[in-house]
Amino acid sequence: KVWFQEQAQSPWQKATVTSLSQDGATATLDCDGRTLQAPAASCHLQNPENDVADDMVRLMHLHEPGVLHNLDVRYAKDNIYTNTSSILIAVNPFKPMPHLFETGVLDQYRKGISMRSTKAAEAAAAL
Repeated sequence: KVWFQEQAQSPWQKATVTSLSQDGATATLDCDGRTLQAPAASCHLQNPENDVADDMVRLMHLHEPGVLHNLDVRYAKDNIYTNTSSILIAVNPFKPMPHLFETGVLDQYRKGISMRSTKAAEAAAAL
């Protein structure tokens, strides 16, 4: 299973590679069954089906379509904050989300940040 891009600016689509050659890859699109050819460089392995992470360094394959898919799945579940190590990615929800500012949620983020800071400090001290 791969992410397949027909042209440079076209969206990434899920596909199954049916053959590889020096000319590139032939893949069948999962959405409509069309068979397409493209350079092998325009194919990226998909992460396992349920591999959606709040910290994307945990993804098996970290590349453009994998990152976009992870953000899209999390966004659909109103999870607008996603980390990539110490980098926070926020996706605008285009709607009010007052539950994000409840005391319990804020406490979880504070604990997560302090735990991450402690681990980073311990790792730096070990050097």
